[in-house]
Amino acid sequence: CQTSDLQHQHQHQSGGGGGGSNNQSGQGVVTSQVGGPNNMGAASAAAAQLNNALQLPNPPSLTNLEEIADTIAAAQMQQQRDALAMYISQTECQYLKALLNLFPAAEAKGDYGALATLAACIKTILLLNDPAIIE
Repeated sequence: CQTSDLQHQHQHQSGGGGGGSNNQSGQGVVTSQVGGPNNMGAASAAAAQLNNALQLPNPPSLTNLEEIADTIAAAQMQQQRDALAMYISQTECQYLKALLNLFPAAEAKGDYGALATLAACIKTILLLNDPAIIE
């Protein structure tokens, strides 16, 4: 069983609790699709369950950082990870650049929890190993 650093980090910071996320109009939606026209029966049911939409708060800020971390950590299946990589790499990786720009604000506040969460988010994004993101 493999646990990502982001999940592990978030559990320690938030006490492992869940918490709901509200769907705000400023959120980016990352969709992942599984299956196709050749899938029937149980495969179609499984595909329908896996057709999840990952919603990233936009723009990223220190106040919605936990929601961003939760969303990134939730992308466990390859289709979700691919959808996340596509979303992050849109518009010359502006979302990633916005996350990186949060580091100075967190440092100025001395918010070490936010710094650790940001670092885990960036690490997970880089580990998506998407060429557009790595560039």
